[in-house]
Amino acid sequence: LCKRVRFGVCALAILGLAMPGLLTLLTLPPAVEEGGGFVRMMRRLDYAFNRYYYFRDTMTGLANAFHYRVLKMSPTPQVALGRDGWLFYVNPVDGNALHDVRKSRIDPPERLALLARKLTTRRDELRRMGTEYVLVLAPNKTSVYPESLPPALAGYSGVSRLDVLAAYLTRHTDLRLVNGKAALLAAKASLPYPLYARRHSAWNAYGAFAGYRALGHVLQGMYTSLRVKELSEFQPALDHAIQDLERILGAPGLTPLPEPTLKG
Repeated sequence: LCKRVRFGVCALAILGLAMPGLLTLLTLPPAVEEGGGFVRMMRRLDYAFNRYYYFRDTMTGLANAFHYRVLKMSPTPQVALGRDGWLFYVNPVDGNALHDVRKSRIDPPERLALLARKLTTRRDELRRMGTEYVLVLAPNKTSVYPESLPPALAGYSGVSRLDVLAAYLTRHTDLRLVNGKAALLAAKASLPYPLYARRHSAWNAYGAFAGYRALGHVLQGMYTSLRVKELSEFQPALDHAIQDLERILGAPGLTPLPEPTLKG
C-alpha cells in the first residue's frame, strides 16, 4: 500500500507539472498553429516546452558551463574551442569555416568563372551609372590565425576558398580588388596586438584598421586628394564587453577578457 501511495503521489506531481503544457497544446496562438501535420505538431511541442519547462534556462546554462569549463568541450556546433582561450565561429549552416580548414569545399573552375562574370557585370553596370566599383575580400578568423585553431586542426595551411577566388580574379579579370587576407597577414606581423578578439567572430579595431589601410591605398589611386590615416592618429584602449561567441556558448558567469581597441 505504501508503494502505491508513493507512486500515486509521484504520478500526481508529474501530471501537475505537465498539465499546463498539455493544456497549452490545445489552445495555441494563431502564429503557432500555422502549417499542418508534422509541422504543426512540432510547433505545438516547441511552444509548450519553451513556456512550461521550468528552470530551463538555468539548467541549460549549467550544462553549457560544465561542457565548456570542465570538459573543455564546446556545447554548441556553432563554436570551436581553439588554443589559449581562442574561439572560432564554425556554424554548419552559416558558411561553415571548417570547410576551409579541411579543404573539403574548394570551388571548381566553372563556379569561379561564373562568379567572375557576375562581379564584372556588376562593375560594368555601376560604371555606366557613373559609380566606381572596388571589391573587398574580407577573410575569416580561421585563415588569419590558423595557429590558434584546435589541436585536431593543427595541420591547416591557411589556404581557403577566398584565396582561390582572389587568385582567379587577379588572373582573369581587371577588377579593382582588395585582398583583405593579405593585408591582415601583413599587419599581423607588424602590429602590437591581435587583429581578432579571442572570443569574437569578427576582426577588432586593429583588424579593421588594417583593412581600412588596404582599401584606402586603392582608393588613393582613384581619388588623389584622399588621405589615409596613420595608426598614430588613434589612441589605444581596452574593451571589456562580452563578445558574440561567448553569448553563443550560453555559459553563464564568463568573465569578459580585456581586448585591445582604438579610440579617436
